[in-house]
Amino acid sequence: MAQLRDARDDLSAAMQSRTVIDLATGAIMAQNRCGQEAAFDILRKASMSRNVKLHEVAACVVAALANDGLPVRTHYHD
Repeated sequence: MAQLRDARDDLSAAMQSRTVIDLATGAIMAQNRCGQEAAFDILRKASMSRNVKLHEVAACVVAALANDGLPVRTHYHD
């Protein structure tokens, strides 16, 4: 049971991270008028150059666009 709970928690965290990354990718696409691959590459390069996890960079991008100072929340539910 513990292994199943751990697997569920890991999958949930992955889905939440993926949602934030997708939101940031879309925002970069809109701002730069580029395709999804180019936008993701921008996000990935920012992550690598700052030595920060990709989902954290993505959350900063989305939070900067929201401009309300609140942490980014996803709408993924179990």
